[in-house]
Amino acid sequence: MLSYPRVTLGICTRNCESVIAKCLQSLSSLNYPKNLLEVIIVDGCSTDRTLQIVRRILEDSKIKHQIATDDGLGLGYARQIIVEKASAEFIAFVDADQFLHYLWLKKIIKELRDNHVAVVRGIQRSSPYTSSLAQTLEGYKISIQDSVVPRKIEISGFGMGGSVLRKSAILEVGGFDPAFNITLEDAELCVRLEKKGWRLINCRTAVFFHQPRATWRALFKQYRNWAIGSVRLMEKHGQIYETKKQLFTGIILSFCFGIRDFFKIYKSTHDPRSILLPIEYVFTRTAYCLGRIIGSRSNTKQKNEISR
Repeated sequence: MLSYPRVTLGICTRNCESVIAKCLQSLSSLNYPKNLLEVIIVDGCSTDRTLQIVRRILEDSKIKHQIATDDGLGLGYARQIIVEKASAEFIAFVDADQFLHYLWLKKIIKELRDNHVAVVRGIQRSSPYTSSLAQTLEGYKISIQDSVVPRKIEISGFGMGGSVLRKSAILEVGGFDPAFNITLEDAELCVRLEKKGWRLINCRTAVFFHQPRATWRALFKQYRNWAIGSVRLMEKHGQIYETKKQLFTGIILSFCFGIRDFFKIYKSTHDPRSILLPIEYVFTRTAYCLGRIIGSRSNTKQKNEISR
């Protein structure tokens, strides 16, 4: 008979009343001994009904839980609160807009029997519960991007949600950097883990689902913030994933990739809306480029102020 380790399930929330219920319900449905689980919620000063929903669902569950706040200090700080409060060696980070297949955790825990592995991420699939054009098109993009996933995690495209990490490894490299308060706190941590020699892998059989942003405005903001975070990442670790020329050439290439992927998606779904994929690709790439400009200018401004 297999013995399973204790696992802490950590979720960072902020104004996610429309998706958090599905996320929490998937935790309760996990095929894993409930007495070996605990849930830690760290809220980022939500102003909607997020915390009311969280309390109602968790109080009805059989899983031990606690709720904390990040006092508005951001995602890196919130992730670190989960690490510090976790009573288990393995910490499963789940984003509020994700929900898990019931076998997700068991499959990932098997991979962590290798003591050289610090991070195991599952395979992301787009949620079937989409209601807007922006969600549908972004979901199609996710299905294309995650159709072929390498064994080794590629840090440049890494997302913490849907991953299980070894607490001792996180603490060994100093924990999450609170300076990464919006995005890429996850990729930044992984850079340090990899430098320390830890393995970071994908588990192709551990499936979780992601609910894309519901509006074009929210989607634009998401890609812009990712890019701002990437500037901070490059500034801290000296890694350049794209030159400025490659960055803007990418807008043209994204249109071409959108055409290519339209044919793939239409062949499998026959959805006429998929013809808009090239536009969606250009839209999100433009948001990313804008974020890179904002991030670069912000860094330059800070350096000038320090040098005065």
